[in-house]
Formats: sequence, C-alpha cells, structure tokens
Amino acid sequence: MQVRVNVMFGLRHVEPEDRVAETTRLLVNLSQQIAALADLPVKTSIVLKDVNGNRVGVFDVFPE
Repeated sequence: MQVRVNVMFGLRHVEPEDRVAETTRLLVNLSQQIAALADLPVKTSIVLKDVNGNRVGVFDVFPE
C-alpha cells in the first residue's frame, strides 16, 4: 500500500531569528520518533511540541 505523509507546524510562537533553529529542532525530534517505529502504518499520527510542551504541529500518515 502506498501512503502519503503530511508534516505541518506553525512558528508564530518563535522569534524570526530563531525560526531556523526551532524548525531544525522539531524535525530532528520528529525524525527520531519516526526512526523508533518499526513501520509507518496508515493513521500514524505524531504531535509536534515546542520546548514548553505546547502542541505546534502534527505528522500524519494517510493512504495514497
């Protein structure tokens, strides 16, 4: 089965000069969580959080 992956997050909470660093932090954290999975089944969802634990985005796997 083919899947589609969406990654979406906002950066309004981040100062403009810190957006590259926050984007990098979010994506590194996400990649570590994905690497820990044995598979990427449809309906997989991972919440992306800022350093304070607030939800700022989501990673979702959908059927193609």
